[in-house]
Amino acid sequence: MIVSVVGESGVGKTSFIEKLVPLLKRKNLKVLVVKHAKKGFEIDKRGKDSYRLFQSGADVAILAPIKFALIKRVENDDLDSYIGYFSEYDVIITEGFSQLDYPKIVIGSGNYKNVLVRIKSDFSDSDVKKVAEIIIEGVRNGSKKGCGSIRGEV
Repeated sequence: MIVSVVGESGVGKTSFIEKLVPLLKRKNLKVLVVKHAKKGFEIDKRGKDSYRLFQSGADVAILAPIKFALIKRVENDDLDSYIGYFSEYDVIITEGFSQLDYPKIVIGSGNYKNVLVRIKSDFSDSDVKKVAEIIIEGVRNGSKKGCGSIRGEV
């Protein structure tokens, strides 16, 4: 199941996701968060071996005892183009990607299509729990793309 957390900059999207993930993990769900970085990003530093290898033209995987990262060249930032990489996850939460047609958890105000639930920017733990319950129900019902007809305001 894929849901997008959207809202204006500074409304608390990351904080909301940070509180939501542990509630989903407690139900033994595999959760992935995909952050939309419109301006690009760097996870390795100039001079590091991984940086040098990527600059040589290779895609690079970094493997450590408790983490794994793949640095891969891509042709675009269209989530649907890469969804196959994420098939092991029960829940994919995106931060951003407001233009895609996935159900949206809207933090604060704003006009978005396919709104699953709208949360005030001063959300409470109770609000996060209600959204977690909606997502868990969607997973139980076998939803791959979203939460079906469960919509509302928290």
